[in-house]
Amino acid sequence: STWKNDLSLWRHAWAVEPSPRSAAAFSRYLLRDGRADEALPIVLRLKEWEPGAPELPELLGRAIYGAPDLPPDEKARLLGEFREELGGGGERRSAWLDYFLAAALASDRRQGEGYSILKE
Repeated sequence: STWKNDLSLWRHAWAVEPSPRSAAAFSRYLLRDGRADEALPIVLRLKEWEPGAPELPELLGRAIYGAPDLPPDEKARLLGEFREELGGGGERRSAWLDYFLAAALASDRRQGEGYSILKE
């Protein structure tokens, strides 16, 4: 049986027929389960397929910030790059990427920079 819970359902969907929808759903359930390291490559694949996906900024932010093996400075660098790439500070700006970038900067002892991001 494929369905035991939502995570197993979307894991199966991703394995059988990878798509933007299965990438978004599977990565969301991995992130809810605290498995950012597994979710990150799937979210990056979603970004390649559908860079305008509405859930992408949140999933990228959660996956990068939650990745246990990335040091805070690397998290801040990646989040900053994706923030610029996906809309920067204009109308398309993502509150999710702002939030996770500010948190990563604070984790890297750069609270002032993080505060500035949130004030924009």
